[in-house]
Amino acid sequence: MAKKKYNQVFQFKITLKGIKPPIWRRIQVPEIYTFWDLHVAIQDAMG
Repeated sequence: MAKKKYNQVFQFKITLKGIKPPIWRRIQVPEIYTFWDLHVAIQDAMG
């Protein structure tokens, strides 16, 4: 399956506060994502 190409891709680092050692994920989402899509991506990344 070919990857789609976007003009912009945004990268986020999500870190859980108050946890030692730090728990974090880095995600990349295309420019077309809505806030709902970003919410779902964060939920998926953090499990």
